[in-house]
Amino acid sequence: MGREKTFDGVFLAVAKRQSVRKAALELEVTPGAISQALQKLERRLGVPLFYRTTRRIALTEAGEALLAKIAPAAQLIETSLGDAVQSSNEPSGTLNSSSSASHCPMS
Repeated sequence: MGREKTFDGVFLAVAKRQSVRKAALELEVTPGAISQALQKLERRLGVPLFYRTTRRIALTEAGEALLAKIAPAAQLIETSLGDAVQSSNEPSGTLNSSSSASHCPMS
């Protein structure tokens, strides 16, 4: 898959967008890859997470429960990753500076 995403990332993207096609665009993968990842997750959990029709996808009760449990953790992870990137862009540490007296004119 394009950007490395786990099946929970796929689940969250589809749940948020309520669309396999839109989730695929967001994750830079094919809709087929999204569908396969969802089916794999549903098989692993042993419950359907989405109601699917030809035109619509919606969370089942189990899907709603899963979303309620993992969405806060996913948000915390995203925030933490953003904080890590931000801190790596900011200078940190001790700056040592020295100069010789010949370069510093005295008044």
